[in-house]
Amino acid sequence: MKPLEVLYLDTILGPGGDMSNIYEYFKIGESEADSDRNFWVAEKDGEVVGGVGVIPSPEYVDGAELIRMSVKASCRGHGIAGKLMDVLISWAIGKGYNRVVLSTGGQWEEAKRFYTKHGFHLYKEKCINTSPELNGLPEGVFPVSYYMKLLTQVSTPGTLHIRRFIPSDQEAISAIFKAGFSLYFEKGEYIERVQTWFLQMKLEPGGDMHDIYEYFKIGESEADSDRNFWVAEKDGEVVGGVGVIPSPEYVDGAELIRMSVKASCRGHGIAGKLMDVLISWAIGKGYKRVVLSTGTIMEQAKRTYLKYGFHLVEEKMIKTTKEIGNLPDGEFGVSYYMKEL
Repeated sequence: MKPLEVLYLDTILGPGGDMSNIYEYFKIGESEADSDRNFWVAEKDGEVVGGVGVIPSPEYVDGAELIRMSVKASCRGHGIAGKLMDVLISWAIGKGYNRVVLSTGGQWEEAKRFYTKHGFHLYKEKCINTSPELNGLPEGVFPVSYYMKLLTQVSTPGTLHIRRFIPSDQEAISAIFKAGFSLYFEKGEYIERVQTWFLQMKLEPGGDMHDIYEYFKIGESEADSDRNFWVAEKDGEVVGGVGVIPSPEYVDGAELIRMSVKASCRGHGIAGKLMDVLISWAIGKGYKRVVLSTGTIMEQAKRTYLKYGFHLVEEKMIKTTKEIGNLPDGEFGVSYYMKEL
């Protein structure tokens, strides 16, 4: 039986493969303005030394997929792949895509270093099983690494952009989340102790805000994941975020958690935009309701939720003691809200 790499080449170069007729598959006959795919070549001294293609991502409706990046071995290390990448990224931005995704063999270290160098981050790894019965290949397993690069669209100053969380957002989101709670410290020493305890519980190892990428399963595709986290970005700065997980109380419900907006940016509809994205996601997942809880003293947050169609379900008083977080004896209020979809 042929080696796996040879069989792979046979598939993409043989009849029906995307590289068997590049002109046809990548719609080169169409104008670039009309086509949803493209293919570029690098030429040096009259010789073609590299190429790359792009197609719509089958996984992300706002994504383009980079495929078939190839550079002649004797010409590598001279920036050719980088120039091909620049052209592809510019094309994707011009088409209004928000991300470029790609996959490569998990063993291809040189390719993986190249993509990381050019701003891609690893978001998923899979091992693919092969067998003669399954896909006509020898028995075995081969790793595939999936990468993504989020694109910065050309926009006017002040434009707000909602996108999925990436690991480099962790520090900014943690700071915004923490600052939001500190606004209520003036309510008294007891409230400050409770808020500080809650922050530590969520931001320290094991808390859902300690490693957002891991807890909200950002490494999975949005189509497969049962949770998500989005950030609001304005003029290149992260100014807010929100997460969603399956409701532990309602099998047909999603739970909104960790809605946070930078204090200086409040009152400009940012929370509403984050809410819109979350609600659209929940509807797309087939959820029938979105639920949430918030501190009863957080009046501004409660007004926001009511404004966006949530209704108060119940309010509870939670008792605290030294046995719970080493807190003083007392009680604080929690308000529970729901929005039917």
